[in-house]
Amino acid sequence: MPFDVNFLADMPVAFAGTVTEITSTTATLQVDHWYRTDSDETDLVDVALPAGNTSVALDGVELVTGQRYLVTATSGTVNGCGFSGPATPELETAFDAAFSG
Repeated sequence: MPFDVNFLADMPVAFAGTVTEITSTTATLQVDHWYRTDSDETDLVDVALPAGNTSVALDGVELVTGQRYLVTATSGTVNGCGFSGPATPELETAFDAAFSG
């Protein structure tokens, strides 16, 4: 699915956070902003990683400790195709537009 702010607005889970730890199986993010959540908000989110891989999404978003990311997920799976990635000004603008209402 190509990136579209209208599709972004439909994501059930969206947040901004900084990677605080990466292990061989998990990346932990300290959440600084919830755009949308389908459960109780928390300040830490663990993202399961394929064994030996720090790539969070199908399009190869490489997670780096100390870096901030914008993340969406559906049914417990992080979305790729530009719907999750490093917190660039462009992606932050798209998240702000998608989740402003």
